[in-house]
Amino acid sequence: MRRQSTLVVMILSFIATLLLCKISYGGYLYGGVSGSNGIWQINPVDWSYTRILTDELSTPLALAYNSSDGYLYGGLSGSNGLWQIDPSGWSYTRILTELSLPTALTYNNIDGYLYSGLSGSNGLWQIDTSDWSYTRILTELSLPTALAYNSGDGYLYGGVSGSNGLWQIDPTDWSYTRILTELGSPTSMTYIPEPATLLLLGFGGLVLQRKHRAK
Repeated sequence: MRRQSTLVVMILSFIATLLLCKISYGGYLYGGVSGSNGIWQINPVDWSYTRILTDELSTPLALAYNSSDGYLYGGLSGSNGLWQIDPSGWSYTRILTELSLPTALTYNNIDGYLYSGLSGSNGLWQIDTSDWSYTRILTELSLPTALAYNSGDGYLYGGVSGSNGLWQIDPTDWSYTRILTELGSPTSMTYIPEPATLLLLGFGGLVLQRKHRAK
């Protein structure tokens, strides 16, 4: 009887954990779609979607979310510079108009920089969102076509035009390695962090422990 009660508690707790995991990953996907202006907002729970800023913005070619300030940053077809978009009210500003069109974007929540590839130039661009200064690094690499920051191992990963495979870049010393050379050149990339909730089973129950992610 005791064993049966323990099993029931474990099953119910496991169901509760699944629900918590689903809630913790609530949110929207944002993207650009070829042949249409504006940003598409997609709900991954029921796959409903809405197109926003349809009259104001052209097609986004690169987008990144800055978890520190809550803004989306993007490159829009037909215009140079970086666009800063506030998803709370959908206001937007074009900044760094002297830069060419971003072809890839990602945000590193550890060092606070945006990393980008810019059309017409080789190398990786590092953009400081606190004062909008920028630096071009790794000029020996050709134009990045896709970028993602992996908060798990601290590396940047990307695709580089003119070469197959995946590039792994260490932002601490800017060393890099080309891996998975049997693959073609990546055209888009993102990183999904590990689940925010751990499931720990003990004798007769379950403990939920929320992981604290590195800042």
